[in-house]
Amino acid sequence: MAANSRDGRANARLLSSAAAALGGAIVIALAIRRVDRIPYTLSWTAALRGIWPMLPVTVPAAIRVWGFWGWSAAVVAGLLLKADPELGLCDSALGGATGVWVGAFLLGNLVGPVGLFRAPLAWALPAVGTLWLLRYPPAIRISPPTAGQWFALLAIALLAASILPLQLGSPMVPYLDALSWPASAQRIVSFHVYQPFNNDPYGFWAPFSQEPALEMFYAMLALGSRTRLAVLAETAAMLPMCALLVFSVYRLGRTFFGDVVGGFAAILLFLTPLFGYAQGMRGTALVFVLVGVGLGFFLDSRHSRVRMALGALLIGTSVAVQAPIGAFAIVLAGAGIILWLATGDVSSFVAGGLCLVGAVLFGAPEIPVGLNRSIPWVILPLCQLAGVALILIGAMRRDAKAFQNVRVIRVAGLILTSALILALILAVVMLKPIDPDVWNDPLRSSTLLLSDTSLHSILAPYRSLFDNLPLLTVVALEGLIIMLRGIWIGTEAGLNAALPAFALLLCVPIRIIQVLLAGHVNPVQEVMLWNFSHKLAVYWCPYFLAVIAAVPFAAIYNFRYQRLAVFGVLLLVFYPWSIPTTGKSIWTDDREHSIVERWAVNLDTAANGYYSSFAGSPWYADGRWASSPADWALFEVLEREKSAGRITANTHILHVADGPKDFVRLAVFTGIYDDPIEYSYDPNDPFYWGGRIGGVKEMESRLADKPPYILFQTPAPAGMNLSPEGYDEIFRNGDLRLFRRHSPGDNPRPG
Repeated sequence: MAANSRDGRANARLLSSAAAALGGAIVIALAIRRVDRIPYTLSWTAALRGIWPMLPVTVPAAIRVWGFWGWSAAVVAGLLLKADPELGLCDSALGGATGVWVGAFLLGNLVGPVGLFRAPLAWALPAVGTLWLLRYPPAIRISPPTAGQWFALLAIALLAASILPLQLGSPMVPYLDALSWPASAQRIVSFHVYQPFNNDPYGFWAPFSQEPALEMFYAMLALGSRTRLAVLAETAAMLPMCALLVFSVYRLGRTFFGDVVGGFAAILLFLTPLFGYAQGMRGTALVFVLVGVGLGFFLDSRHSRVRMALGALLIGTSVAVQAPIGAFAIVLAGAGIILWLATGDVSSFVAGGLCLVGAVLFGAPEIPVGLNRSIPWVILPLCQLAGVALILIGAMRRDAKAFQNVRVIRVAGLILTSALILALILAVVMLKPIDPDVWNDPLRSSTLLLSDTSLHSILAPYRSLFDNLPLLTVVALEGLIIMLRGIWIGTEAGLNAALPAFALLLCVPIRIIQVLLAGHVNPVQEVMLWNFSHKLAVYWCPYFLAVIAAVPFAAIYNFRYQRLAVFGVLLLVFYPWSIPTTGKSIWTDDREHSIVERWAVNLDTAANGYYSSFAGSPWYADGRWASSPADWALFEVLEREKSAGRITANTHILHVADGPKDFVRLAVFTGIYDDPIEYSYDPNDPFYWGGRIGGVKEMESRLADKPPYILFQTPAPAGMNLSPEGYDEIFRNGDLRLFRRHSPGDNPRPG
């Protein structure tokens, strides 16, 4: 009888698995059929044909970058395991991969200004670590992946299906506005020096757009992998970075709600804009690798000193990748330690407070760099070293005391969760859909703040969330209701609900500050305020929304309906529920998109090359390198000038062009300072405020300063002769002409 019962249960499980597999196959087939309506081709065959000529370049680069980063990460992971054997394989691997990033940021500030941030140092440190670990190996305990980790691995597999072809077909990042950061990394690689207040060769954006920790990390990957072009090393890291992004939200969800929520959050991340921006390798998306793992470690309830210390370092580094998002992470961690204090855990509060002060000091180099306030460079690494010391002191003070007053946390959870539910409902009911063109424009957005009521202005980010991510927002609202019920009846810890709710409620004080200051600050400060508010709504909130939206699926899963929960979440992220076929834009990164839509867009880009969309421009003859044969010839001439000692790290090139899309990206390929002049330059465009870019009016004063080199890639303005007086023409290919300030000893010959 018992045998028959076991056989019956086995058959039922088999039947339910078969039904789920069949249902999944039907959903995928219907989704792929539906995605034919968008103007992108979902074809792995076409993608393979397109990327095939690039494989001799991108595959060796990927092998070198993955090899160097993997080796360095393994060494850091081994050292972490040696310090805390209870860390576990997953946390040590995450700590190792992100720890390399932290190390690059510290080393760049410490030895970069004196010219020692070079390949030998990048190899020597992991080599020493390897030798030490061979002599004193850590105890490695291998355990099978948990359910949540399996879900995260599934998310990586679904992502890799299109991200890997995109990576292998993109020697340059497939995002036009994301080229300033590899240019800064290339400057370090080309000139073997990092100058904190002089490391923006691209010239388009204001100093607060710089991302020092990301730029130094890309430079280290290029140096350590012996990849000559930093932009190629950057794109070679695309898949590992996206995989870390998946595991970052898993780790954060695990800290807040447990393993299964973390796993479902990793899958639901597909509904956020983050993967769309992550493939451009920009800090706005990749900073969440540091934020998710850092907060997950720092707030972990297991009272691990190593986790707390590493979490603080990661949070501090995030400030120097994206200052607004890093600042939000520090605020959220601060809220966490205040809740610890409210429960009576004074020692954890003191330890956490010291660690957070240390995190602020560690990320502090971003402040003078972003504000363009030059100070002696030695202050920056000293500040970081002081931060490291404080973090170590703080972590050593933490002990394993249990919370004494859980009621306080439950009350906080009830209040914050209720407030967030109310804000989301009011935003959807009271506000009309927000025009994305206004929302994404700093000046028009600020004007709207002054003309709208305060309540509407404060609730606008939540309405924007619903407009852009309707499915994720609705499911997250269900998750909040489940959390609220769990706190009320005592099955859910208040801390778990309070902090994610607080993260999303950060929109309120930031918008209040923006409302109060609108019209009372100068234009550049207005753009900076908008930048904080925009980053919060477009990047920060969707990331935490994915964690909360995972709660309903985890509740179903834990209620013994595992297959139903998995099928439900995959149905939600796979099927393209809403595909726009008309309007201003078929594809917008800020909007909610299914997995198959992302497959179609990524595979289409892999097949054709991102920059082929600018076909017709002579400067984009190669749709993958965003360059023409004339560009490459120019870069060779510039390299010869550098080898001859005429171009140094302080050399500037005045660069005259028609506009930003018809623009030779010399800073990306050489790291040389590019001072752009554009005939189509609009001084009222707020995105250019604070940069070195100028128009025809600025060209006269720039020419009067007698720059060492002048590059024209368009005919000179009426009344101006080429060559300029006092200059020799050293390169010419059609309209692309390079002039060098005349030196009596030179015997120039046009290239």
